[in-house]
Amino acid sequence: MKQLILLAFFGLAALNVSAQKSVNVSDPGSLVNELVKISSEICDAGVSGNRAAIDKYFAKTYLETDVSGELHDKTWNLNNFLSPNISMSFKIESPQIRQYGTTAILYYTWLVHLEVTQRSQRPGTQPAITKSDAKLQVTDTYVRAKQGWQIVSSSRVRLSS
Repeated sequence: MKQLILLAFFGLAALNVSAQKSVNVSDPGSLVNELVKISSEICDAGVSGNRAAIDKYFAKTYLETDVSGELHDKTWNLNNFLSPNISMSFKIESPQIRQYGTTAILYYTWLVHLEVTQRSQRPGTQPAITKSDAKLQVTDTYVRAKQGWQIVSSSRVRLSS
């Protein structure tokens, strides 16, 4: 029985590997570029408070695990944009993709720069600006729906600099 289960497991693993599509990253019309563009729009939406982009690209069942291990859903993201005193810039590097039919998994390194401005409590003094940088490995899972690609899950892990 154990041999039959192992054979089935390895057969499914081989089937998944053979179903994986190879994608040309240098092709400007490639799926990897399309999903990187969507991931960038999602990040921009979090900074600008663009609820329409979050609503458009997040599946109803969206779940994410942030760098702290906290689990968040679509509703949480719609209600928790960056505050106006925080500015963020980011860069997506080394994107890779695996596609299995109507599911695509996008892996990338996300370089994030944050600046938090604290108003001074004393008149005539400059606000305090705190800057921080982070390097994260992100895994986004997308499913092609009738309205286009939607993100169903995201996981972020902080990398050492």
